[in-house]
Order: sequence, then structure tokens, then C-alpha cells
Amino acid sequence: MCRTGFLREIECRSGKIPEKLAEVLGYLEDTKHRVFMGTAGSNSAKLGEMILDQYGVSTSTHAATGIADWAGMRPDFQEKMIDLTFYCGPVGSKTIMSIAGDETVALIGVGPIAEALALQQKHGRGPRETS
Repeated sequence: MCRTGFLREIECRSGKIPEKLAEVLGYLEDTKHRVFMGTAGSNSAKLGEMILDQYGVSTSTHAATGIADWAGMRPDFQEKMIDLTFYCGPVGSKTIMSIAGDETVALIGVGPIAEALALQQKHGRGPRETS
């Protein structure tokens, strides 16, 4: 999920609204843009760490800390304190609908990242490993 204001910032710079995560990751700058990885040890956090590592984005630079759960993350989106979050679960879940239920947040697709991650898991490889 991505803050719609951040998507508009990217649109102003690139000329188009990004629809895929890969189009957003290149615009994470220094400590200006924060990412909520999900609760520690969760599948969301693991997914976020794998994806950011795959794209060479530092989790320590961008990680939003001090958020206990999804309900605690919601106000940070509204107050422009975080720009991106990873969620691993059903798209139509109550959690997703409560977070993305207004125009503050937009769901963006992971696109080809999903296929790459599935292949990694199938072959038991971590990010950036090759055969």
C-alpha cells in the first residue's frame, strides 16, 4: 500500500502515476520516505525485507519504527509520516479495507516481483542468490 500523496509526488517527477511497486521503490529517498514493514517477524515484514533487499533499498534507512500494529500504522499514513507499507494477506480483508478505505492510501501491485519471490521460495533460495 502506498500513500496517495507520495504517488502524486512521483507522478509530478516522472509524468505518470505508478501502478507497480517497482515504479515506486526508485523514489524512496534517504530518510525522507518511511516504510512500515509490518509487525516484527510477520509475513508482511519478511516480504518487505525480501523485496527491499532485492531492489537494494536499505530497510534501516527507511523503516518506520514505533508502530505496534496495523491500527497504529493508519494515522501515520494520514499524517504523512509513512509512505509505503507491506501487507501479506487477503486483499479483501477487513485490515486492508479499513486502511485503504479512503483516498489516503492506494493499493499497488507487486507485478513481476511476485513471480520472482515464488520461484525463490520454490527453490529454497534467499534474495539475490543465484544457481
